[in-house]
Amino acid sequence: IQLPQTSDITSVDVTVGENTTNHSDTAWISEIISDISSSEPTSKQSVQDFPQTESYIKIDFQFETGTSTIFAYEENGKHYIEQPYQGIYKLKFNLSIQRSCFRA
Repeated sequence: IQLPQTSDITSVDVTVGENTTNHSDTAWISEIISDISSSEPTSKQSVQDFPQTESYIKIDFQFETGTSTIFAYEENGKHYIEQPYQGIYKLKFNLSIQRSCFRA
């Protein structure tokens, strides 16, 4: 998975359904990057702008000059991170993605 350096991120927007929260705390950003970076590649391909699942969490990493988006979702009891057109990655542990994305 290709993740930005924590120092390059100005904030992270997390969208679940219609609700978006913004996180700019560097400790929180560092923790979420660490959690996501532990994911493992799968043989599944990402071929669209959005995951092919009904329910997902959109995570936008904001930079001085743009945005990088990934998606998190659960499928068959397993948690995945999808980076559009890059790949689908399985988290090594059952991270409660929604809880971690919304913790203060």
